[in-house]
Amino acid sequence: MEEKVYIYGDEFGTSSMNLQAQNEVSHFVYSAIVVSESNLNKAYEVRDYISKNFFQGQKIRSKSRAVKKIDKRLKALQYLSNNLDFKIYTVVVDKSKIDSAGLQIKEVFYKYFQKIFASNIISDYQNFEIYVDELISEEYKQEMYSYLNKNLSIQSLFSNYKMVDDKNEVLVQLADLVAGSLGRVFAHSHYVKEASDIVDVLIGKMTPPEYFPYRYQVPTTSKSTNSSSILVTRFVINDVILYINQNSKLDPKVDLLKFLYFCFRINPNQFVDVHSIQGSLSRLHKNITVEQIRTLIRDLRYDGILVVTAAGRSGYKLAKDENDISAYFNHYLNYVKPMLRKMEVASNKLKKLDVDNHLMDSQKFLLLKQLINVSEKF
Repeated sequence: MEEKVYIYGDEFGTSSMNLQAQNEVSHFVYSAIVVSESNLNKAYEVRDYISKNFFQGQKIRSKSRAVKKIDKRLKALQYLSNNLDFKIYTVVVDKSKIDSAGLQIKEVFYKYFQKIFASNIISDYQNFEIYVDELISEEYKQEMYSYLNKNLSIQSLFSNYKMVDDKNEVLVQLADLVAGSLGRVFAHSHYVKEASDIVDVLIGKMTPPEYFPYRYQVPTTSKSTNSSSILVTRFVINDVILYINQNSKLDPKVDLLKFLYFCFRINPNQFVDVHSIQGSLSRLHKNITVEQIRTLIRDLRYDGILVVTAAGRSGYKLAKDENDISAYFNHYLNYVKPMLRKMEVASNKLKKLDVDNHLMDSQKFLLLKQLINVSEKF
C-alpha cells in the first residue's frame, strides 16, 4: 500500500489585479511541501529548529524581518533542504496575463487556482491529507470545500482537504517560507539578484513548476542585445511550449522539458547537471536513472527540441543564442568528423584493390561515398 503523505500549502502574493499600486506583487505563487508519514515527526523537529534559530522562536513567516537579509533566508532554506526529505509543488500565476473578468473577483481567483494546485498535486498520490492556510472567512472556507469537491470529482477530498490557521498546523509555516522565497524568484516585482541562489538550495526538492498561463515572454533586453539572439530564444521557447501543450502530461519528456524551461527562466546561461535533473524527475518518476534521462534528452533532440551541451562543461540547457546553436552542432561534429576520417582512411586503402570501383560505386554505398567526399574537405 502506498505510504500516506501530508501536503502543506501557502501562497505568496494576492489576487489584486491593480499591478500599478505600490508594493503590489506581479505574480501569485502557490507552493506546497509534501512530507511522507514516516518523515512527519522529523518535519516538526526541523520546523522547531528553524523557528528557534532563525525566527527567535516565533512563527515562521517568509515576510518576517528575521529573514529580510537574504543570507539568513538562504541558511534557513538550506537547513530545511538538508534535514528533511520532502517535495515542492509550485503554481506560478502571471497576473498581468489574466484577462478573464471572473478572475478579477478575489473569491473566484482563489478557488480557481486552488483547483489547479489541488488537481496537479493529488494526481500523484492516492493516500493524502492537505492542509492549506485559511483565507478570507469561515463562510468562504465552506464555499471552497464545496467548489473543490464538485470540480475535482474525488470522493475523499472533502475529508482530506483542510483550511487551517498556521498557528495550529505549524508545518504550513514551512510552505509559507518556501512560497515566499520562490516569490522572490518568479515575481518580477519582488525579484532579488540572489534568485539563482534560492533555486540552487531548493532545486533538488522541486518538481517542475506549473505556469499560468503557460506562455513565454522574452525578457526585456538591453540595446546591446543581438536581435538574432532574441529570435533564437523566441524560436526555441515557442517550440518548448508547443511541445509541452501537445504531449501527454504523463510523458517524462514533458516533465524534463518543464524542468529545463524552469531553469532557463532563472538563468538562461546555466547548464543543469544531470544529477539535479534526476533529483527533480525522481519525485514524479520513481527510480529514474541518469541513463534514462540521457535517453529522454536524445529523444527530445530527435523531436527537434534544441537541448544543448558545451565542450568541457557538464549538464544541459535550452539554446539561448547563436553561440548555443553553434555549440549544439559542434557537439555532433566532434563525433561525426572522426567517423568520417576513419571511413576516408579505409576508402583510401580500398582504392588499392581492384574491387574498389565496383564496391564504392554500388547503390548500397552511394551515401557512404558522398560522405567520404565531404570529409576530404575538412
